[in-house]
Parts: sequence; C-alpha cells; structure tokens
Amino acid sequence: WFCCPRAFRRLCDFRKRLRGGQFDLVLDLQGLFRSAIFAKMTGCENRVGLKEAREFSHLFYTHQVDRPADSAHILDTYFAVLKDIGVRSCLSECKLTPPASAQGSIRRKLEAAQLTPKKFIVLIPSSAHAYKCWPAERLAKVGEIFHQRYGWDAVVIGTQSERVYAKTIGANTASPVIDFTGQTSIPELVALFDQAGAVVSNDTGPGHIALATDTPAVVVFGNTNPVRLGPYQRPECVVAVDAENRGVEIKDANPAHRIENVTVEMVLEKIEAQLAK
Repeated sequence: WFCCPRAFRRLCDFRKRLRGGQFDLVLDLQGLFRSAIFAKMTGCENRVGLKEAREFSHLFYTHQVDRPADSAHILDTYFAVLKDIGVRSCLSECKLTPPASAQGSIRRKLEAAQLTPKKFIVLIPSSAHAYKCWPAERLAKVGEIFHQRYGWDAVVIGTQSERVYAKTIGANTASPVIDFTGQTSIPELVALFDQAGAVVSNDTGPGHIALATDTPAVVVFGNTNPVRLGPYQRPECVVAVDAENRGVEIKDANPAHRIENVTVEMVLEKIEAQLAK
C-alpha cells in the first residue's frame, strides 16, 4: 500500500470507516501485527488483546491479558479475555443443526446416490496446507475397511478444485466411493454430517464443522498442536502422534509428529471406539 496510491487511498477509506464505528471496545483475538493495527485504527480507547500476541502486536493494546497457566488450548485463552472484560460464563460446546432446506437437499442427494442415512462414512482429504493432508491412499484404506466391516460406502467432500483427492481415493480402493466434491454448501455439509455414520477428516474447516454434530468424527493432525488448536476437551476425536505432549506452541518441526506417521490403525481405533458407544 505504501507504494501504490490506489491502495493507500483504500486504506485511508478503511480507516475512516473503522473510526466511524465509534466502538466502545475492541478485542483482538488473532494477535498479529495486521489485526492490532486495525484495532488501533478504530480510535477506540479500550483495545484488549493477548500479552503473548505475536509480531509485537501487544504494543497496540491498551489492556493485555495473560494466557491461563493451566491450559494450552486457544479457546481457554479466549475465555480468559472474555472473563477479563466481565463476561461471567461462556459456552464450551457448540452444536449445529442444519436448516430444513439443507436437510431436504441432502436427502435428495443421498437418494440419488443410493446412500442410506447413517450407513456411510464421510472422508475429508484436503486442507489449506500440504503438511495437514493425511495421504489420500490411507483415507481410501479407511473407507475400504469400513465397507468390509460394516457394508458402508465412502463419500468424499471438498471444493470442486479438490476433486483430484476423490479420484485418488477412488483409484486406491475397490469399494464404492461417492464423489460429492463441489456439490455441498456449508449448511448442506452440516446436514450431510448429520446423516453420516462417521466422519474422518484432516485438520480443516469442514472437519471441525463435523465435530459440531452428533456424528462420530475424528480429525487427523500432523505438526499442528492438537492440544492448542484441536477439538476442545474432546481427545477422543484427535488422531495424532504424541498428541498430549506438544507444549503450547501452535506448530512444531518435530519429524516424529508429521502427519505421514499417523497410521490407518490409529484412525480406525479412534473412530470405532466412538461407534462402539
């Protein structure tokens, strides 16, 4: 923006809109230089953020909050911020219910694919970063074992650009694989997960949406710290190497924690334990 007049003008307009909000309180939970600058731009006299925020962003806060000493999870840190500003109680669990329109749409998709509710497993093979992607061939093996043991088909979801993962899974198993990539909105994802028998996902948005339904689900983690950013107070939904002993860092470089070291057996153990309940 500092070398582009048009971008600079847009930044000034953005700053003007922020100040026009006349906010009484600004919370910066991201804790980055960019978010802290935006908080400062508001002109608000009460800017709250984390003392451990990165990129010197804490310098832009009028009030800094310590991370709880007894927890590494990011949600507990956010709860500490809310408690600091006077919020007395916070919901620690979120449940999603699909709207009726999405339920109807997914019901029609399942009928068209000849899928029986609660008799299929959803596989989510993609993520924003390659180091978060469990090998698609292993997801294919999970789907194949579920077909052998339970008679379930596998449904692969993702964006249209992620269809290559569905093709890889289909090419690595003899069991049925239904490609739903590029065919589901977010409300439809909630409805699909609600109708699924189980979900196996990488550490990605749709996987965490699945965790907000009542369907058995696991998320596979690599070098991202599940104690810090994984399902809140739900270790039964985490599949990772040495999941409980990662400290408080968001990500580490330990080769032993790479997602390729997660085995099919580890995933099956966690998801079938939930099915057995």
